[in-house]
Amino acid sequence: MDNFGKRIKSFKKRIINKFNFLIMDNYLKIILNLENELSRMKNVSQNVNEQIEYAIGHCKLALVRLRKLVVEKGFPDTESEIRFFKQIKPVAYGKLLFYSAVFELESSKLKTSRKGHREHLKKQLEKVMSYMDGHHV
Repeated sequence: MDNFGKRIKSFKKRIINKFNFLIMDNYLKIILNLENELSRMKNVSQNVNEQIEYAIGHCKLALVRLRKLVVEKGFPDTESEIRFFKQIKPVAYGKLLFYSAVFELESSKLKTSRKGHREHLKKQLEKVMSYMDGHHV
């Protein structure tokens, strides 16, 4: 391959890398936007349940945006797809699971006595500890 051919190949590689970066950057922007919205959660209301509902709504919205972007743009390569499903999507989904669990705990507090709530919290803590032990977290 002559010098011109090498330069063309190098140029193509740089363009592909830039394209890959731009696509993955869009996914990361959605996660950063979610983080920013969650940091404003306490400014929404003094009511904890309203704050949690706000957080859950933004987590769901981030997941919808990620899904839409995946359908529209896809992934530039297999490595990017793996990175998305192992590192990017779990951020939004994990926060949704967390805030959903907190909402459940806060909601149960309203329905039971103090002693009943304490028992419920103990059961939930046992579930969490069992999960963490089983998954080596």
